[in-house]
Amino acid sequence: MRHSFLIIAILIAGRISAQEFSQISAGPGYGNQSFYSLESDQEQTVPNESWDLAFSLVPESAGVHFNEATASVMGAPAPFLEVYVAPGLTFEEVVDLSGVTDTLYNPETNWGEGAFNTPANPADLMDVGWGKRNPTTGEIEGDRVFVVKLRDETYRKVMIEKQNADGVYAVRTAMLNGMQEVLFIVDPADYGSSPLAFLSFSTSQVTAAPTGWDLAFLRYRSLIFDGTQPLQYAVTGILTAPGVEVAQADQVDPETVGFEEYADSLETRIDVIGEDWKYFNLSAFSWEIVTDRAYFVKLPDNHIWKLQFIDFEGSSTGTATFIKYDLGIVTSTQRPESLIRDFGIFPNPVAEQLNLAFSLNDQPEQVEVQVFDLTGRLVWSVPIQGHQGLNGLSFQVPDTLTGLCQVVIATNAGQVSQLVLFQ
Repeated sequence: MRHSFLIIAILIAGRISAQEFSQISAGPGYGNQSFYSLESDQEQTVPNESWDLAFSLVPESAGVHFNEATASVMGAPAPFLEVYVAPGLTFEEVVDLSGVTDTLYNPETNWGEGAFNTPANPADLMDVGWGKRNPTTGEIEGDRVFVVKLRDETYRKVMIEKQNADGVYAVRTAMLNGMQEVLFIVDPADYGSSPLAFLSFSTSQVTAAPTGWDLAFLRYRSLIFDGTQPLQYAVTGILTAPGVEVAQADQVDPETVGFEEYADSLETRIDVIGEDWKYFNLSAFSWEIVTDRAYFVKLPDNHIWKLQFIDFEGSSTGTATFIKYDLGIVTSTQRPESLIRDFGIFPNPVAEQLNLAFSLNDQPEQVEVQVFDLTGRLVWSVPIQGHQGLNGLSFQVPDTLTGLCQVVIATNAGQVSQLVLFQ
């Protein structure tokens, strides 16, 4: 069992554990995306339709996301992007949509893993989903063709041809018949300190995403259980920036709960805050806030903030109100992070084979894969031999394993989990 010995150092800058009311907004009808800085209390907004694909510019990252955001007009969603794999095709071939079936979604685990990365074989550590890395040169050669359905219901085929050792992407796009081909070069050096580059098919331009933000408030798609079946549903929630860690504290008094108890619960997943700090009360026909929950947000400079949501106005304004508490700087003799990080399951839903990948910061005493049904009952488990670093594993699942379940990677020093649909 690991133990973290924390030295909590509050750097006084005119106030200690000061609190402040703040707002963040996706705009009326959720038409915008807001990128917010906790330190400056400033938000930068971009329209949903301003970009289609996002390329991670973080060093040694090959993440390619698509824009899942869609506005909501009188309760009805506006047209949204869709992404598919075109199996077995080269870029030069004409794409027949009848052979394109696999719908992809962003996992919302980290900015280094988007929808274009999800076809990766977790047993092949060189496979990044859209291509394979050359272990000698560090370059990634594209080997998959994708189809993007745009908001106007036209289609483009896309192939990330290469990412060189400096992180420069070469991206080819065209109509399904090969017409109107465009080659985009996405060079991190062109976008300053921005963690993402945004590509727009409508403008044929690549632009820098906002910089200096900690929280992104926007629409994205998440696997939701609606009482009868799971489905990918458009939600409005918060994703965190690269390098930001979050711990969720439940069944607490948000005003008084302290960080020390949750220092070992910090996670790098970008959807820890997510969308479930609120829920829609059908009886009252209004949005309600989970009142006994707080979030601790640790920035890359070790600055800690506590967040307490107090209001959400829904699609009328798209505005959320929260209290933020400045807890200062935390230093530690051992960095307070989870033993497990970068947890992912591919594909999701799962048919016959469960493929999972995760990284371990240390060598654990024991690791077990556990599956729980929605009542919390353990329905399947298997011990595994985990090792420090990246782990990629595949399992044949029992025929009796069906429906929406919680898959857990459990160690002696903590656990991570993800909702998975077994078919």
